[in-house]
Amino acid sequence: MFGVALAFAFAWPQARLFVFPLPWAVPAGLLVGFLAVLGLVPFVFEMADGVSHLAHLGGFLLGFLYLKGGEFVERRGALPADVAPAQPVLVAHRSGAAGGEEPAAEPEPPPVRPTREDPASEMNRVLDKISREGITSLTAAERRFLDDVSRRLRQE
Repeated sequence: MFGVALAFAFAWPQARLFVFPLPWAVPAGLLVGFLAVLGLVPFVFEMADGVSHLAHLGGFLLGFLYLKGGEFVERRGALPADVAPAQPVLVAHRSGAAGGEEPAAEPEPPPVRPTREDPASEMNRVLDKISREGITSLTAAERRFLDDVSRRLRQE
C-alpha cells in the first residue's frame, strides 16, 4: 500500500486529497510523508497491535528505491534512446452506461429456439452468450429455457 501511495505522491505531489474526517484537502506528498512517519511510530515504540508495520514500511522503502532507481538509470543513460515512457491507456466499456455516445447498435441475431434433443449444448450456448454479452442480451425463449432448466435442477 505504501509503495503505491508513494508512487502517486511522486507523480502528483500537489494533488489535493480529502481525508475523512478532515474538512480540508491535503497535498498528496504531505499525506504520504505523514503516513510514513505514522507507520514508524508503532515500530519504534514496539507496540504489539498485530500489524506488521515493518512490512508496510518495507513497501514504502521498496517503492522509493524503485522510483528513484529508475531516475538514476535514466540519468546514467542505461536506457536505450528508443525506449519511450509508458503512455496511459484508457479502457472503455462498450455498454455506454458511463455516458457519452451510445455504441452503434449491432444487428440482433435471430433467436435460436432451444432444442429438446440436446439441452446441455443449448445450456452451454446460452451461458456463453451471457458471458459475452450479459444477461440482458437473452431473448425471452432463452430466459424461459434457463428458468425451465433451473426449475428441473432444483426438483432433483
